[in-house]
Amino acid sequence: MNNTKNSVINLTSFIISGLIGLYIYFYLTKYGGVDLLGKFNIHYVLLLLLSQLGTLGIHYSILRLSSEKQNNNLDFANLYSGLTLIFISSFVLFSIIEFLQINLLINSPVSITDIKYPSLLFALNRGIYWYLNGKEEYIKMAIVSPSRMILYFASINNLKNNNLLEQNLSSVFLITEIIILVIQVLMSFLVIKKTTQTFRQLSMFRKHLMFSKNAFVTSFLTDISLKVDLIVISFLLGNNFVGLYTFTSALGEGFIGILNVTRTISTPKFIDLINDKTRFKDHKKNIFKICFVISGLASTSIIAIAYFFGERLSFLQGIKSEAFSSLLIVIIGFFLMSYFFSFEHILLQLNHPFDHTKSLLCLFVINLTLNILLINLYDLNGAAVATVLSYVIYFFVLNFYLEKRTGEQFIRFK
Repeated sequence: MNNTKNSVINLTSFIISGLIGLYIYFYLTKYGGVDLLGKFNIHYVLLLLLSQLGTLGIHYSILRLSSEKQNNNLDFANLYSGLTLIFISSFVLFSIIEFLQINLLINSPVSITDIKYPSLLFALNRGIYWYLNGKEEYIKMAIVSPSRMILYFASINNLKNNNLLEQNLSSVFLITEIIILVIQVLMSFLVIKKTTQTFRQLSMFRKHLMFSKNAFVTSFLTDISLKVDLIVISFLLGNNFVGLYTFTSALGEGFIGILNVTRTISTPKFIDLINDKTRFKDHKKNIFKICFVISGLASTSIIAIAYFFGERLSFLQGIKSEAFSSLLIVIIGFFLMSYFFSFEHILLQLNHPFDHTKSLLCLFVINLTLNILLINLYDLNGAAVATVLSYVIYFFVLNFYLEKRTGEQFIRFK
């Protein structure tokens, strides 16, 4: 019952965020065309990649420690030590990247200087968000994504009205992440004050650093794996194709966001579940049912809207004629894999971050290779096929390492 309730809470949040996100794409396309949409999306991709890189995987350590019920009095120590390390690592890494870009005259669609501080704030927000996930504060988590999208739109609209949007896209992300940070800090303190806290706990720094040592590559590969297709398209085909594929990518990522509802509610439970074979088996059956109900409804709705309204709605024009087949490949592929996404973070939660990193490295290499090969041959359809195939292989690799470490599997072959 709790799984269903928490799924509904998170699903509602993702749906609202997705709808606002789609409206933002419509708004940008209407105002500045596909090129502006492509430019906005490149900023957003860079923001995600840098912020994920800057965390060095420490946000997963925060999640793991906050989900251990016996450590409730260490919540503040867990959070402040994790956020301190994220701040330092992000600032140092982004400063190095900024220095290299300026002094080596590296050509990039976006200046690191423009996106440096929004990315740092986003990295801190990741840490707090995963803390809330570990505490299973799903209602508080559900506030974050819609708020971020609403703030994006408000900032875009304000800059557009002042004719400053195209020159100041990075400020959209900066303003948004400042406000989201304030909101999340307030919410986390509402959780922390429930128990008496131990403030001086230097061992937390050591625990985060030990976890990060084996997970820092994960922090980079997690988001870039979903952006490989867009990045390769931008280099091989240009901004116009990025704009066209943005809808396929956005709907595909939105669909994954919906699937990640079950990952969000499953991850904090894995430490307890893995030691009880009966409960783990029951959990898999329960999650399987929830996944295919959610993904079935979502995939049917996305495909139907794109097919029947693709030429009627101005912000979807071009999908049915130029990108519908790629959308179909992505949505059907992720629908068939929907159950697997619930277990994506199981190795991290069970304190096997290096195995998770190796799995993600496999995903990245295969995804990049297939995208380069197939985009050259089949354009947008090639990007879609490459993404789906690489994720299939990724989940089988995750399953292999899970069985190797625990004797359990989330994909049974017999």
